[in-house]
Amino acid sequence: MKKTIQLGRERGFCAGVRGALSRFDETLRKSGAPLYVLDELVHNRAVTENMKARGAVFVDSLDRVPDNATLLFGAHGVPPETISTAESRHIHFVDATCPLVRQLQKAAAAVLPERDLILFGDPSHPEMKGVAASAGTRKIHFVSRLEDAEAIDKKLNCPLLLSQTTRNEKEIRAVAARLKEIFPQLEDHSGVCNAVMARQQAVRELAEHCGIVLIAGSPHSSNALRLKEIASSCGAKSYLVENTGDLPLEELQSASCVGISSGASTPEESVRQIIDALLPLGFLPPEETR
Repeated sequence: MKKTIQLGRERGFCAGVRGALSRFDETLRKSGAPLYVLDELVHNRAVTENMKARGAVFVDSLDRVPDNATLLFGAHGVPPETISTAESRHIHFVDATCPLVRQLQKAAAAVLPERDLILFGDPSHPEMKGVAASAGTRKIHFVSRLEDAEAIDKKLNCPLLLSQTTRNEKEIRAVAARLKEIFPQLEDHSGVCNAVMARQQAVRELAEHCGIVLIAGSPHSSNALRLKEIASSCGAKSYLVENTGDLPLEELQSASCVGISSGASTPEESVRQIIDALLPLGFLPPEETR
């Protein structure tokens, strides 16, 4: 039996992640270690461990950052209050927020106090925390799934819809359509970034040809989790693989075609490690999807 590997045509670091990592490299070169990083620069453990080895110190609160230290804010953005606190303590901070997330924060900030803001996404995700904290209104309503749209207050005032950039684009469109039915006056500015959309479509194409789809990424990466869910919804058996110990070896023994893609915060090295683990199982070198 011929055993083949297909690679997603769009995978790996998006422009926002590459930009954040470049800011880390530049800041570390200028300031030296230790370089403090609030939470994670990006949601990938391999990237985080590499940064630690080079002198990054990850903290979950500004309380753990010494005065006059150098601090990096990650790609997911931070609430305005965090920036104000850093400034008041004379912390030398570098903001590596993804430009698209920054646009999202500005859109939220422009919402007038009397209007209602609907946010589609995970309220515990750093990106959504920063967007909510930036909003010009306190009348904020979170929707995490289509069912939540049915339970939302029907008496909203000129609602505006924004969405987390790493969610399933098709799910966002379904939620937006239902909210438009409930609120004909809804102002819809939802959507995902082009890089996320392209990776999601590439995984759909993989799932059409491969019985198994492996997504390289960390379990706390929203965009990687969406790719796994999309592959499953398209009928493939899908697995999130943070390292080669997560590979479903029994399933792979009988598989004839395996697709591999990765989240927007996953280094290409993680994909190469998966490929190297598949070759001894009889798989041929990989093919890019067309």
